[in-house]
Amino acid sequence: MSYFVEDPRRMRTKLRLDLKDVRKQIEDMEELLKSDKSAENVEAHQKLVDYEEKLKDQYQKMTGLSVDQASNLEDKYKKEEKKSKSKFALLLGFLGGMLVSYGFYNTLLHSIVGFGPMDVLGYFTGTGGSTASLDLFVAGMIYGNSLYLIVGPLLGGALFVFLGSILDRSRSFFPRLLEGTGFLISVGLMGYVLFGADTQTVTLAFLGSILLLAATMLAGGALLSLASFSNKGGLSKISNLLAGILFIYSGAQLYLLTMLPTIDDKALELVYQWPWIIIPVILGAALFGINRFFRLFR
Repeated sequence: MSYFVEDPRRMRTKLRLDLKDVRKQIEDMEELLKSDKSAENVEAHQKLVDYEEKLKDQYQKMTGLSVDQASNLEDKYKKEEKKSKSKFALLLGFLGGMLVSYGFYNTLLHSIVGFGPMDVLGYFTGTGGSTASLDLFVAGMIYGNSLYLIVGPLLGGALFVFLGSILDRSRSFFPRLLEGTGFLISVGLMGYVLFGADTQTVTLAFLGSILLLAATMLAGGALLSLASFSNKGGLSKISNLLAGILFIYSGAQLYLLTMLPTIDDKALELVYQWPWIIIPVILGAALFGINRFFRLFR
């Protein structure tokens, strides 16, 4: 029974392949005729043209569509499929960017006294204070549900961005790989350090990872900046370039922090400066996500 169902499909496929082969032969013959218009070549060309028309007639009788109509429908289907995949990729990028922004914002909350928006505003206006020590800062991030509210959005969001970049067919593969990798390396280390170390050693692990965290943010921001030039549209280029620059700025601040003379000073300064260090990454990730959101409706 399956033979009779599949046979017409095989015949249509064979006809399309035969037509493609004949078309190639006709083009080659036409190229030859430019230099050799012998009667033999002219006759061979005419036979190929007649055979092509015969195949087209057979195809139209079998499918009810001309070859051109079938090709147009196939092209339309491929464009719709590509558009659908790109929409899904953009949605992943939007969700990923916003999750990363949210995860880093949650780290900021543990570096100041209080968790409300007014506490954050108070810190930046000079009326609020920072957490008393690095131990309290890190302990707050890994205690109870706080760990999952930070690590989950950071690692999950970075993975969403990576997958969204890989699936986005509107650009060539290499820039998409740079973009996705930039997010993964910029965000992944932070989540790994917090989630991977035990409660006794996580503070030391976090403090000891500052230089590496700075390097990953610098490298990730550079990759995001390079990948931004492959985006279509000036606004997409500018927003993604700015996101990369903001990641670089955070990485540069962390790097400069490693130049402090003593570990104690570095630990205290890290807690105090953390909101200023991490705000650019929060804004950069959010900007990336917002750009993907608006591209959904183009």
